Amino acid sequence: MLKESWNIFVESVGKYDKLQEDRLLEREEKKEKIRNTILSKDFFKQHDALSGNVWERGDKLKLEIKRKLLRIAYGFARQHNIPPGAITDIYFTGSLAGYNYHPDSDIDLHLVVDFEKVNEDGDLVRDLFNSRRLVWNDRHQITILGHEVEIYVEDVDEQYDDQSRPIYSLVSGDWVRRSQKIEGDFDYAAAMKKAQVLIHQIEIVDALHGEGKYVEAFRHSTRIFEKLKKMRKAGLVREGAYSPENIAFKILRKQGYIDHLGEMKTKSYDDMLSIQK
Repeated sequence: MLKESWNIFVESVGKYDKLQEDRLLEREEKKEKIRNTILSKDFFKQHDALSGNVWERGDKLKLEIKRKLLRIAYGFARQHNIPPGAITDIYFTGSLAGYNYHPDSDIDLHLVVDFEKVNEDGDLVRDLFNSRRLVWNDRHQITILGHEVEIYVEDVDEQYDDQSRPIYSLVSGDWVRRSQKIEGDFDYAAAMKKAQVLIHQIEIVDALHGEGKYVEAFRHSTRIFEKLKKMRKAGLVREGAYSPENIAFKILRKQGYIDHLGEMKTKSYDDMLSIQK
């Protein structure tokens, strides 16, 4: 009986591992396909109305979607021991909360948490939740009408560079900040130029790592991340979501270059501290 139970357990573990491998392969293939796709200007265009798949009566989130997202958010909170009293709100934000949505838009689901109620060291809490949500997003592929759900955890007092980002409260069922249409056009050519420069720098990291120059690869990838952060912040403060810097960032993220850079930074760090055979 014990042997039979053990065999069933081993078989189930094997099936789970195979499923995880298949999901990872599928995700890598999807990333590669996106990376090889040229994002046209139409990808970032504004629509005349919010997505009818997600919103009803123009500005109310569909009840079925709201319930499902709340279930996902509270499930994440339970799994990661976030005290219920520390959660002040749950936001739906991102392009699907605005007019610049597209078929590949993610659903940005933000848990707003009072970090001080978790631990007095706010930086420690931020780093902890950031690592946990990255692992959660990597392990799960939950979709709502074809849009993948991405979990984020933010502090109740967190300030964002983009002060115009649309925010819908799933708790109150109303807007914290309504989406605004951007008047005029945006400089797509400038955005593509900035993106190409950064893609070239990321390719340099690949080359350095391939040559076994792990220290240089790690330092270069760290500098690129800092440059990305400063570049995007400057663009958002100056022109908002449609600044060339922010569009360039979105191009890099959508085509998988930012994820790839993060992977190369980690790999370079590991190889830098390893002893090769």
